[in-house]
Amino acid sequence: MIWSDADEDFVATSLEFPGASGFGATWEAAVADVREAILGILDVMVEDGEPVPDPRKLENFSGRVNLRMPRSLHRDLAIGAEREGVSLNTLMLTHLATGVGAATATSSQRRWAAPRH
Repeated sequence: MIWSDADEDFVATSLEFPGASGFGATWEAAVADVREAILGILDVMVEDGEPVPDPRKLENFSGRVNLRMPRSLHRDLAIGAEREGVSLNTLMLTHLATGVGAATATSSQRRWAAPRH
């Protein structure tokens, strides 16, 4: 769910159906709209004899990731953490969160934000 300044609407999407999206002045309306789009896609898939994708399972993520990296990157990150006076874990988490935020945020779309009037 995002707010789109360009469309001046909330936009809802589905991981299982990447082509499906719904729009609405409220997030509830956008969810209802994407639900209708998904139901239409399912009808066509059943008519055409296509397999319907399994729903994604809710997983219990531990928050732990075992990561391998080049030794030079490990060294550079360790030096950076020392310079900042933080742990290597904190520095890596900060870089990761910053990168993910930059990749998902655009000037025209803000995640979960209400429109500005």
